[in-house]
Amino acid sequence: MNAKSLVRALIVLTVGGSIASLSAAPPKEVPVTSIVDDGAGDLTIRSDAGGSYLNSKTLTSLIQPVGDWVLDAINPAKATRRIFVDFSQPVPGSGPNGSDPVGPPAGTYAFRFLAQCASYGNTLPSFTAGQVGTCPLRIAVEVGTRHYAIVMNPTAPIQGPFPETNPATVTCVYPSTGSAPCSQWRFTPSATYIAPDLSVKYRNVSRLLELDSRGNVIADHGDFYMSFSILISK
Repeated sequence: MNAKSLVRALIVLTVGGSIASLSAAPPKEVPVTSIVDDGAGDLTIRSDAGGSYLNSKTLTSLIQPVGDWVLDAINPAKATRRIFVDFSQPVPGSGPNGSDPVGPPAGTYAFRFLAQCASYGNTLPSFTAGQVGTCPLRIAVEVGTRHYAIVMNPTAPIQGPFPETNPATVTCVYPSTGSAPCSQWRFTPSATYIAPDLSVKYRNVSRLLELDSRGNVIADHGDFYMSFSILISK
């Protein structure tokens, strides 16, 4: 094929939209396995002891096209999975009118995690081997007929910001080195404290909001310490 014929062929292919390699495919949802740790007694957010959370018709566990992670057992029909949440660590004086906060009883509840990494410029698919970043984290919890949101969002204006709260630390744990794309991420608190035994422990300050059925805030219950460890894997 001479040069003129090659140019003519390229023009025809381009107009017809047949050169797929020259246009990037739009991002897609990526199903992931989510593992919420439940073995450590000092974790206030734990699994329901039902094993890994797998994406299915009754549970959403995926990385969204924008690069955020969602684990949802509220919206899918017939969802049965739960998480255990313990509200026994209020931040003194952070409740209404300077009172000590009072949260729902500790229990196993329907839930929805959303790590809004894109709002911090940290889309999960863009993480490189061993990279560490931060993402605001929001956890919706259904307690009977009441709707709550646990918000860890110090700067982003998505149901916030609450400057005293702490974002989640996100670490690409596999691969830890090299140039392969990240396929496993771990979410942990970004804030620390010194335990009575002088060991360093991790926990975040979070804000507890109560919402109506449309997601509007109807009560601010103050701040609670929350600790967690969550692994997601492609």
